Amino acid sequence: MHSWSVGLTSQLLLNHSKLLPGEEWNLPEEGWVFCQMENGEGYLLGGPQPLSCNRGGLVVTSGVRSLQLRASQIGGATIAWFRFVPSALVGILTLPERRRFDNPAAGLPPLPWFLPPEHEASLLFQSTVRNGRRSPLSERSQLLGVVAAASLPPPAATVAGPRGRQDAGDRLEEIVNQMTDGELHALTAEQLAEMCRCEKRRLLLLFRERFGESLPGQREAWRRIRACNLLSQPGASIASVALACGYDDSDAFRAWFRRQFGKAPAQWVRERERQPVTDAPTPGDEMGMASSHDRHTRDNRS
Repeated sequence: MHSWSVGLTSQLLLNHSKLLPGEEWNLPEEGWVFCQMENGEGYLLGGPQPLSCNRGGLVVTSGVRSLQLRASQIGGATIAWFRFVPSALVGILTLPERRRFDNPAAGLPPLPWFLPPEHEASLLFQSTVRNGRRSPLSERSQLLGVVAAASLPPPAATVAGPRGRQDAGDRLEEIVNQMTDGELHALTAEQLAEMCRCEKRRLLLLFRERFGESLPGQREAWRRIRACNLLSQPGASIASVALACGYDDSDAFRAWFRRQFGKAPAQWVRERERQPVTDAPTPGDEMGMASSHDRHTRDNRS
């Protein structure tokens, strides 16, 4: 397989690969992968059943299982593809959106998907490839639009209470469906309760009832994602990361980080620098970054 790009494994980076007749390509197993047949036809193997992939259609998968794309024996194929890593987007997704991305196995229909050429996401991807790179930011924005069109159904409409009036639970769902996770977790429980026009205790009960977990537990999960994302940035200081995660005292942040990951932030950064990757790690899985990077390198060089 021949691949051409700038040689990076970053998310939201457009790559092109060429397959010879009958040749197979192993799709990356980390993050979400969006892959379109620019030319030729092929078959997606490794799923519940083989999928026929014609020109212009879009393959969507998330690493739930190992998949291979095989070019037709009649002729080769040219593929345009990119990866999307939800944990690298802090302050962009809403809580329901992040949950859909973080739990792909719970989605319906089950992955992998093959979206036909006339699907909105397929057409957006075709347009992005055809127009070429105007700027890296423009390209990432367009590819993120492909992700949204392919993967994110609109949030369920809030169910109104009797006589069309909303209760506190309805207001909570509306807020959570509109605010990004960063904006949501910047609010105190008291502020959120005031917005929902209920007492704090009522709010905490409603959050668990509507979203299946406690508000403090959700805050901790978001803080882990944010801490890893910020520590992954070159030149990040422990003090600035601590402040961004809600800690005025760096020592308190270090103690929290050690409880979460079993190591100090400085040690985590040193280990990551020895095994560099271009994506923000998924909290709880940072020890597997080396093998992920090796697999991506093999994919790009094959």
